[in-house]
Amino acid sequence: MINEILLSLGMTIGSQDIDTIENYTKPQLEDKVEFLNLNEMSEAEEDSFYIFFKNIILAGEELEENNLKGSEKLYQKAINLHENLNLPEIMLEEVYRNLSYIYSTQDIKNKSLEYGLRAHNIEPNNPLNKNNLAYALAKNDTLLTKALKLSKEAVEEMPNSSEVLETLGLVNFKLGQYNESIENIQKVIEMNSLKNNGENYHLLGKLYQKNGDNKKSEIYFQKAEESGFILNE
Repeated sequence: MINEILLSLGMTIGSQDIDTIENYTKPQLEDKVEFLNLNEMSEAEEDSFYIFFKNIILAGEELEENNLKGSEKLYQKAINLHENLNLPEIMLEEVYRNLSYIYSTQDIKNKSLEYGLRAHNIEPNNPLNKNNLAYALAKNDTLLTKALKLSKEAVEEMPNSSEVLETLGLVNFKLGQYNESIENIQKVIEMNSLKNNGENYHLLGKLYQKNGDNKKSEIYFQKAEESGFILNE
């Protein structure tokens, strides 16, 4: 039953795709959780296991629709079920990473950092986790040297991602590396030419202000305002 559920959902655990329950879940999960035997789950445990994954899928759909509150609620339900089932922590890597993003978007800095750390601790070599943690550290103005290292590694591994370059630009700004930050944020805007760049325009305004170029600073502050950007500091 569990095999059929996972295959029908097409779920991923951590960074790996589930092709068959035998190839991934049993040998790896039973190695991490001694008592766990998916073939011997009670009907109630199987139901909870199904609901656990269902909540993750629905949370992802809500996140795609930018319903942050709905997504957060479903992810937290999945975390509670995960704890009750005593499943391996790796199953929550993507959940933690997405919660870190949700909280950073809502400017809840402490929770963004908490879940960014949780995801990174599970899969420290995942560039998405490196990027999320670097962003959270920068937003919290803490361990900025570590944030820079993580962010540079993420950019090296995902050179075509505007999101990771944007994080590097933010870390540069926080470290007072204004010229490097301007260069990276300008690249992000070029890569995101069809997207709303209000926050990046505002950051450029601050950067040029720091560099003493008030004319360019006003230009980018104006662009940020025209884009509908609302300052939340």
